[in-house]
Amino acid sequence: MEQYDVILLLGHRLYDDGTPCMNTLARVRLAADLWKQGIAPVIVSCGYKGYNNENHNTTQADVMADLLVQLGVPNECIIRETTSRTTWENLRNAKKLLQKEHFTAAVATADAQMPRALYMCKRQGIKAVGYEAKLPHDKYWRARNRLERLFLFENYVGWSGNRQPKWFLPIRERLMKRDKRLSNEIYETYNAALAKKKKR
Repeated sequence: MEQYDVILLLGHRLYDDGTPCMNTLARVRLAADLWKQGIAPVIVSCGYKGYNNENHNTTQADVMADLLVQLGVPNECIIRETTSRTTWENLRNAKKLLQKEHFTAAVATADAQMPRALYMCKRQGIKAVGYEAKLPHDKYWRARNRLERLFLFENYVGWSGNRQPKWFLPIRERLMKRDKRLSNEIYETYNAALAKKKKR
């Protein structure tokens, strides 16, 4: 069995009440299973709130860490990285917490995000192997997968972080329009139901 220094559990959006979605739960279960298999002694749970949901008082890292504890991972085996808002920051801040410039990692994230996550690990000098949380290949997965390919391209050519050239922005907008709406649809539906419930 291959051994790593750490399991990197990458962050994902929460609903407006701070609860995890199916994507987040799948990542957490995967990370817990990997830890129980003994492939790494510690899990770094990553993520602040994200750019698109600030309506709750908890972080992605804390929610996922609490779920890991419920699944049998001791709290002392979990490092909570609670300040990052992007995948790049997940990795950068994990390096700071571990106080290591180079280390080996098992990356636990959704299958659609894995190519971009591994590319970013390579850019940051992290020797990483991906372990994919499989999600249903429905319209939401396909939309997210197309978005991830776009983001990977932007990272590859150095355009990430709002550094895209002006001529590319209209193309990007057209590429993102449908897929961003589909990707957000599940959150919008759930959060609308939450708001309706609170009014009663």
